[in-house]
Amino acid sequence: MNSVDSFVKPYAMPYKSFLYKSVTYNYISCYKEERIAYAIYLQPFDLSSWIFVAVTILMVSLLTDIYIRYYLGIRSVPSSLLYYLGNILDEPSNPSSSKVGDKTAFRTGSICYLLMTVVLSNGYINFLITKVNGPLPPKIFDTIKSLYCQDFNSSFDNEEVVEINESWRYRYDGDDDVKIFKELHQKSDCFSLLSYKMVMKKVFRENTFFIIKLFQHLFVNNSQASKEFFLMYSQNKMRWYPKKLWDLVNDDMVNENETISISKINEWAIEELLDCGKSVYFTESEVFTLLKQYFEKNLPNINFYVGKELLSPNSIYLNLYISKYSKVPKLLNSVMESNLVGNKYFKEVEIIEEITKNLFEKNRTRYDKIKKPKRLPLESSLLTVFRIFAISLGISIVCLFLEVGKHLPKVYRDWGNKIIKCILHALPKRWKYILFTELVFLLRLILKGLLKRETPL
Repeated sequence: MNSVDSFVKPYAMPYKSFLYKSVTYNYISCYKEERIAYAIYLQPFDLSSWIFVAVTILMVSLLTDIYIRYYLGIRSVPSSLLYYLGNILDEPSNPSSSKVGDKTAFRTGSICYLLMTVVLSNGYINFLITKVNGPLPPKIFDTIKSLYCQDFNSSFDNEEVVEINESWRYRYDGDDDVKIFKELHQKSDCFSLLSYKMVMKKVFRENTFFIIKLFQHLFVNNSQASKEFFLMYSQNKMRWYPKKLWDLVNDDMVNENETISISKINEWAIEELLDCGKSVYFTESEVFTLLKQYFEKNLPNINFYVGKELLSPNSIYLNLYISKYSKVPKLLNSVMESNLVGNKYFKEVEIIEEITKNLFEKNRTRYDKIKKPKRLPLESSLLTVFRIFAISLGISIVCLFLEVGKHLPKVYRDWGNKIIKCILHALPKRWKYILFTELVFLLRLILKGLLKRETPL
């Protein structure tokens, strides 16, 4: 604690000035501009879909290799896995051996496989085009300059600052600030500078919000940080009140009778912050440090960040008129050491935590699922593609058996026919109905032309 002895003119009464705290300010936000993350290439499908694609490629490659190497007796061809995998990555091509490509079973299975890969590849690419960014982490705005609506790199003197200040005060004069700038704010892509409402005066008066108090302090200090902050705030595109107040602009009862409580306005500000829109929340460093910890504990799916540089510190003094033999300084020192003043900030954090808790309870489902990527589940059109391929693969296996059966002795063919008849006879009626339903479903798709339309991935 520092003390400064001085005299107050014209009465020449002694007093002591105690510096008991230096308050710094900062902001918290969760707004990010997505740039490229390589994980985007895995997001189009969920895990079960990727497993299904991988198993399908491995199974069709294994069956094809068995057919080529052990039935056709061709040993000099590469693995069919390269062929099927390459057809997904590039345009379809013919197999390296014409003896393989001419076989009916291979052509039947491959053509339907190519149809499946065309649908999957185009849908996958279309999804990436809508989500494409750069191979970089999301951009965050953790400096004051990054919050500017426009660039302020040019130098300026104090007279220019005073001129800007006067124009700003004139522009925001009156009780209808929001009415004047509502349309401008709605079209603006600038950051919203949110803070808590301190006193219950006119709802739309900017000087009732903490952000104005912070601005006034920084401007009086006349430091570089104050100039930067002032230039940022002096633009009328900036908004310091929650968006939900827009709906109340034309409500004269609100303007005159102040029917909205401070707690409700502060709740709207916190709710807008948690929406992770283009807004930041300014408060004292002691408050936002605890607030950030509280948010991270209750919202693990949201990544909050704070400004890299603290704004200009605010030195808080107590000026006391005392006599030479006064015991007040010693008593005051005891009060400071007991941290009674610090309890003010913890009380404010408790209020914000209570507001946040109410928001969590009212929107639990919304906040639990926030920021989770929405991948394409294995259903709808994607499952239809695999149904088509499964049926075509079954047809190719039947063609393979027919082709193999031509070269078998009559005894083995008779045995094969008996086995097939026994299997069909033993199948439950429900299975036969399912097989028939799948065939009818495939024919309906073909007749309606659904295969020609863009797959809604």
